[in-house]
Amino acid sequence: MKQHKYYSIKLAGFIILALLATELFLRHSGFIPGFLLTPAELKKCRFLKVDTLESMDIFVVDSFGFMKPNLKYVRGGLPEKLRHSGVLPPYFFENAVTDRYINSDGFKTHEFSEIRSSHKKKVMLIGDSYVFGISIDRRIKTTFPEWMEKIDTNLITINLGLPGTDVATYRKVALTYIPLLKPDYVIVNLYLNDFILYKKEIIPYQFNDLFITNSAPFLKTNADNPDTSKIWQFNTMFDAYNFVIRKFTLFDNNSLPALVSKHSALLSGLYRIIRGFGNPKVNQTGYAKVDYTIKYLRDIKRMADSCNARFILTCIPKFDSTAAIPDIGNISVNQYFPADLDFQYQAQFPESDFMPSPDGHFNEEGNLKYANNLLNIIKNRNN
Repeated sequence: MKQHKYYSIKLAGFIILALLATELFLRHSGFIPGFLLTPAELKKCRFLKVDTLESMDIFVVDSFGFMKPNLKYVRGGLPEKLRHSGVLPPYFFENAVTDRYINSDGFKTHEFSEIRSSHKKKVMLIGDSYVFGISIDRRIKTTFPEWMEKIDTNLITINLGLPGTDVATYRKVALTYIPLLKPDYVIVNLYLNDFILYKKEIIPYQFNDLFITNSAPFLKTNADNPDTSKIWQFNTMFDAYNFVIRKFTLFDNNSLPALVSKHSALLSGLYRIIRGFGNPKVNQTGYAKVDYTIKYLRDIKRMADSCNARFILTCIPKFDSTAAIPDIGNISVNQYFPADLDFQYQAQFPESDFMPSPDGHFNEEGNLKYANNLLNIIKNRNN
């Protein structure tokens, strides 16, 4: 009897030590107590649990509804509070906002007065953060619009890229600035997640695509809503934050299993295996799912044609143009666009041309290669 009790105690001690060792190993490997995501998933979907959610005014929305760098920080630099807020490296927004010249209209390009008075060929570049030239890496010295000007000194670029945008914002940027700046070329640089699947209005002085917070930049569109018959949008930044916290962590979950599990990386992992992710209830608005991408791109082409500018539609070559487009169906980028848009295919760049996750944008080599690709497209159009 005593021997049996001795072995039971020894077995219990071994189990406890094994559990402690597993817990320490998981924490050392990047698993965080209370988080239901693996380290790899957290790297792609980075956010912080914060005591008080705050909007960060590093970017502001103007009278057109465009999210641009806040000029007071462009001119004066970022205060310490903003430099060390959120989950991105402290120099991320410095690179985005202050390391490149931002003009008085909030775009990373020449002053519009200089563009209008220039006698060089004017190339307008429209797109999202890839065109804007955002990166968390200080080594990125030259964006592809800047490379284009260095390679061909007979042209001047008009970089109208804006972070976090989609084709609806592309359209409004084009309709606003093509008549004003009268470019010779309008190049739309489409990224795979910028297709627009509902009738979207760009509202002045309101964040239309992203909420920039001290927890993370949150997309306004909720791609995790199980009701895929509609496109769902969070109503406020608090709704976006609460959805992410309640879906991917246990911190706001008051059930007994969650209260026990949130203090342990091992138990948090077991909780996910057994219960999976939930579908938190937050305020959202559903929009009828209708593909407006082609219509909005044709509106851009029509405006370019009316101002005697050559319209060019191409893609950021980070994805395989023969792969199916997410949320649209079993159709590739190459098959999707009608002939009148004359889509210019570009072969997918290797991973070595992009910064690693969570950045993912062009590195120095990628910027140079993409600049040469665009110049070749322009050259072929002239022949």
